[in-house]
Amino acid sequence: MTQDRIFEDRLAAKFGRRIYDSYKGALRQHLVLRDLKPLLAELLDILDVGGGQGEMSLLLAGLGHRLELAEPSAEMLAKAREAFATAGVQVQCRQARLKELTGQYPLVLFHAVLEWLGDQHGSLQQVMDRVAPGGHLSLLFYNRHSIDFNHLIRGNYRHLERGSYGGGHSLTPHSPLWPEDVYGWLEEAGWTLEAKTGIRCFSDYFQKGEQQPDLETRIRWEEWVANREPYRSLARYIHVLARRPAE
Repeated sequence: MTQDRIFEDRLAAKFGRRIYDSYKGALRQHLVLRDLKPLLAELLDILDVGGGQGEMSLLLAGLGHRLELAEPSAEMLAKAREAFATAGVQVQCRQARLKELTGQYPLVLFHAVLEWLGDQHGSLQQVMDRVAPGGHLSLLFYNRHSIDFNHLIRGNYRHLERGSYGGGHSLTPHSPLWPEDVYGWLEEAGWTLEAKTGIRCFSDYFQKGEQQPDLETRIRWEEWVANREPYRSLARYIHVLARRPAE
């Protein structure tokens, strides 16, 4: 089984530069918040599992929600605490792995973590257990269709033949997921999928030297394709908002 990967040291800093210091983080937050908007009309207790440097927790805490961030990486957690202190918001932080989490919450965030774990189905079940009956899971995962299609259009056939991903100091996850598998795991457990949204359906496919759109244009057209097929199934990430059955 593939081992879990935790972001420490240089990899944590690289993650921040590559994701949240670029259009990638802005698109992610914009589209995820669009899906969450109906839930955020009332103040919630929210658990952010593997919340990294705390970007989403910071945003939601700034809206008045009560956040708990659980993160196994000491390096990431230190950056999150620094960001919260600078912004003057209160977020409960603790260094913890999935198996150490307890309690249930009306909203649980599990963003860009599953693709870095070994036992993906089992890990997802652990996170689902943290959702209160009738509550919601906000799940963001790296889409294997996207990386395979990217290799195809660039002629990287050897990567496809090997069937392996990431490695070293790469930010490409070692275990991207098939969307069909993720949807199936949730539906088999009786959960309702209220949203399935593509994140970066086209923005990552520009070739070097091609003129790239500004952020406003990206957001406009990413919104247009985010919930349409076949574009959604080629997105770099897919966001699923799933509701647990009420007991």
